[in-house]
Amino acid sequence: MKKRILVICGDQYHPSQDVMAGLAAMNDGELDFTQAPRGSVDFLTEAFDAVVLAKLNVTSADDSSPWMTTQLDDQLEALIANGVGLLVVHAGTVGYSSSPKLRRITGGSFIQHPEPCTVRLEPTNRSSVGTAPFEVWDEHYFVETDPEIEVFLESVSVHGRQPAGWLNRHQDGTICVLTPGHFAEVWQDTNFHELLRFGIGSVLNA
Repeated sequence: MKKRILVICGDQYHPSQDVMAGLAAMNDGELDFTQAPRGSVDFLTEAFDAVVLAKLNVTSADDSSPWMTTQLDDQLEALIANGVGLLVVHAGTVGYSSSPKLRRITGGSFIQHPEPCTVRLEPTNRSSVGTAPFEVWDEHYFVETDPEIEVFLESVSVHGRQPAGWLNRHQDGTICVLTPGHFAEVWQDTNFHELLRFGIGSVLNA
């Protein structure tokens, strides 16, 4: 039976078509990706097995008002606590400082990034992640993280080294965070697909 994945994506810097095309390209037919309705906030339900969050905290590409309310912050936290998985990718780490429950369960958040550059992504355990180190042209995210997270990927550029992929757990749910993913080319990279498979598999198999 296919796993149902809700995808929350689409903002002025990260087009939803890039995210959805990347997820489609890595899909082996076992996952059913459903994009959340544009501008809607009435979509978080327990009918989904996992949620992918890959957008800034804005309503849409042409509406910069926050979409994450206190009520939605509570609702998402409750879903994760009850076993719905959460994969946060790139922009999903940005702009949620006013969402304390989401920040706590993700175990980290965006601080800043330099201009796009060559970023080397290095799994800390290749056998579990499924890909060798590889390079992409991307935004190198600098993040703050909590001590209890489990880092499985690091990013390296001329600007330094940062955690780039980690796992966290919240009651019955598992959260995975991946910081790469600004450009469409990254979403179409086969090595990045392996990271997405690892992340989705991790949050589904809690």
